[in-house]
Amino acid sequence: MLARYCAASAVFASMLYAISAAPASTSRVFSVKDYGARGDGRTDDTLPIQRAIESAAKAGSAGAVSIVDIPPGIYRVTLDATTRSALKIHAYTVIRGAGEDRSVVRLADHQGNYFAIFSGSGRDVSYFTMENLTVDSNASHNPVYSTSDFFTRTNVRFSLVIYQGSHIRIIKNHFTDIDDINTVAVNVKGSDVVIANNLFDQIGGWFDHDHSTLYVHADSDVHIFANNFKSRSPGTPAARTAIETHGSDAYVENNLIQDMYYGMNITGIDSPTDSITVTGNNIVNCLTGIWLWSRSQTGMPTALTNVRIAGNMIVCNPNVWASVLPYNVARGIALWKDNNAPVKSLRIRGNAIRLTPLTRAGNTNDRWASGIDLTLPAPRTAAPTYDAVEISDNTIENSLAAGIDLDYDFNGVNIRSNTIVNAGQSQGFFSDHYRAGIVLEGKVSGVQLSDNVVVDNQQKPTTHYILFAGQPPL
Repeated sequence: MLARYCAASAVFASMLYAISAAPASTSRVFSVKDYGARGDGRTDDTLPIQRAIESAAKAGSAGAVSIVDIPPGIYRVTLDATTRSALKIHAYTVIRGAGEDRSVVRLADHQGNYFAIFSGSGRDVSYFTMENLTVDSNASHNPVYSTSDFFTRTNVRFSLVIYQGSHIRIIKNHFTDIDDINTVAVNVKGSDVVIANNLFDQIGGWFDHDHSTLYVHADSDVHIFANNFKSRSPGTPAARTAIETHGSDAYVENNLIQDMYYGMNITGIDSPTDSITVTGNNIVNCLTGIWLWSRSQTGMPTALTNVRIAGNMIVCNPNVWASVLPYNVARGIALWKDNNAPVKSLRIRGNAIRLTPLTRAGNTNDRWASGIDLTLPAPRTAAPTYDAVEISDNTIENSLAAGIDLDYDFNGVNIRSNTIVNAGQSQGFFSDHYRAGIVLEGKVSGVQLSDNVVVDNQQKPTTHYILFAGQPPL
């Protein structure tokens, strides 16, 4: 079972984080079995589990956490009619299963729309930990029927949600059979959040809607690493985004993301966001690997600053997603298309980006399908600037349009030592100027180009230009 997770070194690192976050000792252990839980997959175990959690919360303190022990078994839970949640969590508690899918908390069949299975809404849950537990949302028997199911925030269908607190640990859990807006959401005015070595699988449903499996917004010191994300199958509707981050001082490292529409959305929305590191991730069978989204929606000062994207492997496969959103295009790393706020000190280094050979017909939208696509389409409602951008030591293969495309107000760009192979794969109707190794459009100033290699080794070459600078015709 450990093969589902990542390397042992990452597991060890996550446990070091868990130990450092907790108070000095544990006070008591509260077994849900002592409160009447059966764990037989048939009995409603909601109240016994909640009683164990409440007892642990009363005993926990800043000096010592209490443990809620969930022994091996399948624990069926149901929703409270008022809160539309199953279980409430509290500060200074550890909810601990037996690991390896032996302790399963499963939402009962036919529960309808709901807020959360484990809810931290309305209270500070600092020093909360969940570990070694399987949470089964049972979406197969609680299906989403239409977007109207998500019209209110009480119908988000979280598996776990936390709105207040610091020192949060979510480690070595299995979240499965998922169809929701967010599976795990940690949206706090707090810091020190570690989400590591979790498995998220069977993601998606039967029609497409907005979704981020993991949504994290904290003030600082966020570590998301060695998690595994997998949809039900390539091309599953609603398997939109694996990881969405908001806030500063975040590290997203060594995650495996398979068969998701988008790998990550790294955002700065309505607040300055500083120091984001995205390294060592493996994103396979996506449409877009990593989005960068810097946007002011309320007029507040906003910027993504000091963003480092390095050493990631991204494999885009537009073929498997054609039936979900047929006119969207494949990109390795890209700016979100309604950005209206600056991006400063962006470093894209040492990534390997590859597109699976196209089996569908090309289309006009493929003009945007570059390996690294730092462009904004017209009409543009704002004039953000992008300062101190470095794109270096990346390998980009089989992009549908350009290998690298920059188009907008860029000040200080260093493009060096990249290798671009067989660009311009799409036969869609757009200018051949976009079938180039590197395209520089718009107001791009202070550009340094050095030691880049552009190769076309095909019998029928598709790369028309090594470098195109200017404004191509459409």
